[in-house]
Amino acid sequence: MKSKVLKQALKKDAIPKREDTISRISDATIASVSRSILNEQDVAFSIRDKELKPVYANSACLRLFGLTYEEWERENWSAHFSPEEIYSIYNDALPEVFSGNKWRGEFELVTLKGGKRQVVAEWDTIEDERGDTFYYALYSDVTHLKSLETELRKQNDFLNAIIDTLPDPILVKDKDHIWLAVNKAFCELIGRNREELVGKSDSDYLPKNETEFFWKCDNEAMHSDKGIAYEANLTNSKGETRLISSKKVAITRFDGEKVLIAIARDITNERKLEKTIADSYRQLEAGVATLKSDLNGIQADISSGVSKAEAVHGLLQRSNRDFSSLINETRLEATPVKKESFISVPLSSREYQVFMLLVRGYRVKDAAKHLGITPNTASTYRSRILKKLGLTSITDMVQYAMRVGLI
Repeated sequence: MKSKVLKQALKKDAIPKREDTISRISDATIASVSRSILNEQDVAFSIRDKELKPVYANSACLRLFGLTYEEWERENWSAHFSPEEIYSIYNDALPEVFSGNKWRGEFELVTLKGGKRQVVAEWDTIEDERGDTFYYALYSDVTHLKSLETELRKQNDFLNAIIDTLPDPILVKDKDHIWLAVNKAFCELIGRNREELVGKSDSDYLPKNETEFFWKCDNEAMHSDKGIAYEANLTNSKGETRLISSKKVAITRFDGEKVLIAIARDITNERKLEKTIADSYRQLEAGVATLKSDLNGIQADISSGVSKAEAVHGLLQRSNRDFSSLINETRLEATPVKKESFISVPLSSREYQVFMLLVRGYRVKDAAKHLGITPNTASTYRSRILKKLGLTSITDMVQYAMRVGLI
């Protein structure tokens, strides 16, 4: 077939002052050169006439279809496509080409031996110098690429399945803050699905102040060997502001590029609970302090009442002689002298203070606290008082105090 286009190209690139050389190249030579050039190409190329009968196919095209040139000339082209592909070709591709437009699409090709190849095709029309129309097709075998895409998709699905099992939100970013991967928990935190988030950035969904803070943390984590941890607010798609605790770590991919892995946790409810517990604990402390004070007062009253009751009971059990003696002692003590003088044995000022607190119902440690001394010191004073007065117990001390009119 004569190639008008190739002639024009050769004329354009010819050496100056040798235009006559082109005129001496025969059409057969041009056709041969054209075929040689096309045969050397890796892209499959074929030409058909208006009735779609085969006119030409280069070596790459024959290898793609798994045919010899003779088989290709005899082969029914539709045998290489599934019924679905045939339907698409007749209803989409060919009408587009017949109307004078270029068509580009992708389909599955079936070879003579039953093998399947994924190809990207580009179909268009050309004319020879006589004005006859032909259809040419360029085919790119993308089977391997499709296989890689499928494998990559499987690996990506597997990765998503793994990170989706983790309860904490996980986000993977590149150096430009683009979200490369997210798990289910992160989607729930933001309030959007994975398809909406992957390929986007903080600025697409978060307020400006939050975006600026997260990007600042990204840059810091990119230059840190151990990563960084922080707490920050994050506003989701519902307008709710959540408090998150996050850690970001930079890792280097196989291609040398750094990416960030961020693991977050929604601690909003935890902080609210902590505050509630802290408030409740402060209220409980205040309540316990008040209750303790009330109980101490009640206990003092009870102790005083018990001691007095025991003392009265002891007095009633005394003999008439003792009772008469008590009356006489009471009459004698009615003289206007200090109460300290009612005590037959002199007590020191501190001993007297301890004595009066104990007979009024104070426990030793409460008396010590009241006087600003240690419980051991107060206990020592109690022992001295009992020894000086010849008594054996606090009950005896209460009875003694009642006898002398101190209580």
